[in-house]
Formats: sequence, C-alpha cells, structure tokens
Amino acid sequence: MDFTAFDSRTVADEGRPLHLRHPATGELLWDDGGPADPENPDEGRSRPCIVYVLGTEGRIAQEAFREAAKLPKLGEDATQEDYHERLCVTARKLIVGFENVDRGDRPATAADTDWFLGLNISNPLRGKGRSFAEQVLAFAGDRGAYLGKPEASLSGPRTRSAGKMPGRTAGKGRAAKT
Repeated sequence: MDFTAFDSRTVADEGRPLHLRHPATGELLWDDGGPADPENPDEGRSRPCIVYVLGTEGRIAQEAFREAAKLPKLGEDATQEDYHERLCVTARKLIVGFENVDRGDRPATAADTDWFLGLNISNPLRGKGRSFAEQVLAFAGDRGAYLGKPEASLSGPRTRSAGKMPGRTAGKGRAAKT
C-alpha cells in the first residue's frame, strides 16, 4: 500500500479550494446566475466562489499558530470584534488566493485577504451561517480535504464537511492565486 495517500502535511502547504458559503444562510456562493430552480439551487452553475486555503497540518500554518499563541489573553471587556481579530491572526496566513471573488470591479488576490476577512465578523449567535474567517479555519482543519498524494492536490476536497467542488480546469473562472 502506498502510504503517500496519507500525506496531509505536504498537500496542506500547497492549499486546497474552499467553496465559500453565504455568511448568513450557509448556501454555497456562485459567481454566475445559475438556475432559478429552488429544488436544485446548485445545478447548472459553473463558477464557484473559491478561496484557496492552506491546511492546519502544514508547516506554514504551524508557524501561524505559534505566532497566535504568543499573543496576550483577551480581557474580560473583549468585544466580538476582538475575538474575531484573534481568529484572523491565523486565518490571514492560511489564505493564498481567490477565484471568482471580486473586490469591486477587479478580481481579489491574496493581497486582499484582510479586506476579505473584515467583510463580516464571527457571531456566537450566528444561526446557519459562518463568517468567512470561521469557514477558512474550519476547512483548514479538515484533514480529509488535504489527504492524498501531493500531485493530486488539485482534486476537490474529499469529505462532506469540506463541501463538494467541481475539478479546476485551466482557464476556467478568474483565478487570482498568488
């Protein structure tokens, strides 16, 4: 048996695509109109809104965790925004690019990570949705999304929690991975 199939560390340092969800409803986000069929809302859509995320088992993420661990504890008067910023200390180091995510009239790039993470903040009373920072961190910690041989890293995530994604095709969408 080829045990490179269990190498989640190497693939984690390459990053994998996370299909973003609406922060309030939890529905998958698409950059094309798609069908108006409420029975099959994702059918016929081809431009998923993606953020490329490094995995928590990778060496880059481990350095981000070390940095976050050195920060002083938050005080009793900490706000929701303070807690969100703590999440972002790690999340911003895990984002390596975007696809089909625009900042105004231009495609977002890795340089837009702080803007992206600041669009919404974590909410302990969130209901169905998660902030973008929470989505990034949850996906980064999903070992199933990163298992596999490094050369297979362009395949979609392998677990239900990571979400199902169509395979990437060269030239499809507006990839802005940097």
